[in-house]
Amino acid sequence: MSHHILTRYKDNGACRVLKGRVLLYIAMLDEPQSLWNREAADDLRQAAKICAEALESGAAEDGVDLRILYDLHDLKASFPVDRNCFGRLFSLQAAADGCRDEFELQALLQEKYGADQIVFVNALNKEGISCARPLDNNSLRGDYFGESLLLFFNSPRSCYSLGYTLLHETLHLFGAADFYLPAQVKEVAEDLLKYSVMLHSGDMKIDELTRYLIGWQPQPSPKARLMLERTKDVTRESVNRARTERYKSDK
Repeated sequence: MSHHILTRYKDNGACRVLKGRVLLYIAMLDEPQSLWNREAADDLRQAAKICAEALESGAAEDGVDLRILYDLHDLKASFPVDRNCFGRLFSLQAAADGCRDEFELQALLQEKYGADQIVFVNALNKEGISCARPLDNNSLRGDYFGESLLLFFNSPRSCYSLGYTLLHETLHLFGAADFYLPAQVKEVAEDLLKYSVMLHSGDMKIDELTRYLIGWQPQPSPKARLMLERTKDVTRESVNRARTERYKSDK
């Protein structure tokens, strides 16, 4: 299964098995198009709580010890932020925390918060397509390669919808894959895992295959194996094409 398109993020990068003490380090980015006020910050904090509770309760169902911590802080950016800015944002955050680079930043946060793993969240109070930057099985291996996510506060504004998006993108960093594209994957997922958080906007259920991919279950369940079997011919190219078309249609 190591070359299956749906398992390509499993066990890569710094965020691997979703267990232990995990810190959501949430930067509220003040940039030319994203300014925060108290109401928006309170909504983001509530969304983080919703995400944390969903993760902790889901882990408990599999007997996994998981504690989600979260820290919200301001971060000033002098440039418009989009999905091509991950590297610049890490440099910005490291400098703000008095660190030379992202490696030193991660070590600092682990010590300060007693966290085993760090999820770097860049939150923007504007419209956009939220996305994560996990490492796949084509990436060079090592302890840390700058995994993080962008979280946009879209309309209609809702703490629950933002919490769902934060949950979805956080799971990506620990190995989860999207089930809504391409069409072949979506069709199979709607048949087998139709209430998955990785398939439908608004559903908070962490499905059986995702539980395997993020390390909560040591082996895929029969339903998860069937999902993998029925999507084994899906290629990286077809996924990339579908994602490119989605970005174009949402502009």
